[in-house]
Amino acid sequence: MQLQERLNKLGVCLSHERRDVLLKLLGGHFSDKVVQRVKAGSVFRGTGYNWDLKVLKGHMRKDIQNEDLHMFASNLIENRVNFSHLPNVNPKGNILTFPRHNFSLTVNEWKKYAEAGKIHVGRVILEFFPKFKWMKSVLPTHIPHQYSEELAKKSNIVSLPIHNANEAKYEDCVQILRSYERWIAEIHVEAGLLDELPQVESPPVPEGPAAPGKPDAHRENNPDDPMREMKIPFAGDQLTRVRFAGANDLLSGSHTPSDRFEHCSPIKPIMWHTKASLLQYCYSFLQKAESVNQVGALKYFREKFNRRNVTPSKVLDSYEGCEELFICVGKADIVAAPLVFFGMSTLDEAPSENKFPENISRETTENKKKCFDDIFGRFIDEFLIQKNANTDVNEEDDL
Repeated sequence: MQLQERLNKLGVCLSHERRDVLLKLLGGHFSDKVVQRVKAGSVFRGTGYNWDLKVLKGHMRKDIQNEDLHMFASNLIENRVNFSHLPNVNPKGNILTFPRHNFSLTVNEWKKYAEAGKIHVGRVILEFFPKFKWMKSVLPTHIPHQYSEELAKKSNIVSLPIHNANEAKYEDCVQILRSYERWIAEIHVEAGLLDELPQVESPPVPEGPAAPGKPDAHRENNPDDPMREMKIPFAGDQLTRVRFAGANDLLSGSHTPSDRFEHCSPIKPIMWHTKASLLQYCYSFLQKAESVNQVGALKYFREKFNRRNVTPSKVLDSYEGCEELFICVGKADIVAAPLVFFGMSTLDEAPSENKFPENISRETTENKKKCFDDIFGRFIDEFLIQKNANTDVNEEDDL
């Protein structure tokens, strides 16, 4: 404290009193940007994640021990693609009778998949093969899609106040959801889209666990609710999703929509955890203990390079290490395939098979693109889609 006061006199930092006042002033305006964007018709989504800290004491005594702090951090993110016009009716169909072919790619989707595969493979080849530098002008920075223009815009992310709450407790989950409901209402009132703050009763949280499956957390909303269309869905990891659904279930009998948390729903798994689940599935499928001596296997490379930060049984324990090894092995496999396809024994050689014109670097971008599409179209057919007489797709069949 004394050091901070001395540094404040020198103009190095704020005094501790002024710092707290300034933080409160800044925190009180977290919603200003959101209000402006909501007025302009933007739609937001929220994310929430637990933030656990451990405070270690320098001189521990009987009454002074290490402390575990459980907090919860949240953000609001503006949707760059507005999908509010899509219907929100469920269920879409009976999963027991839903045709299996609807889960398969259509012919157009297979073509998109092959096009994206060419670009991904081309980027790796451009990185490691000097003779293929001519491809630089034909490989796009971003793979084009129907939302390319919208997703090229900068994301607007607004941090919400941090809760002193533990998501493992239903009482704290209710506290977090009540704050979400209050902030959503305040934002729409300030934006002029809601006349007044809704009435809330804040009933006590019932004792006991939520029902299995949380059936009352997914009921259809009240049609007379003035905030029926003023929703902000929130996302988190699976624990957050289940706990928030449980809090919804416990208070589903409340009298007002705000007390039932109808405006901060649905609670969805965050996309990063979907990505982590895919990586976990890949390791569960490809990493086998008995493959430690099989050259090219994930287990082989993990042991050969002593990658102890790779935790295949639970990738979330060291996500970065698991992802890095998986990408490195994937790139190595991609690099090995062109050596076979182009008849090359080293990375620096010129292709002896499936050759491209010698003066390709002097050709126009259009001619380079045609050459790239022709050669790498055949490469993708052979190594990615693995076309043959038995697996060719009938282009008239759009199932």
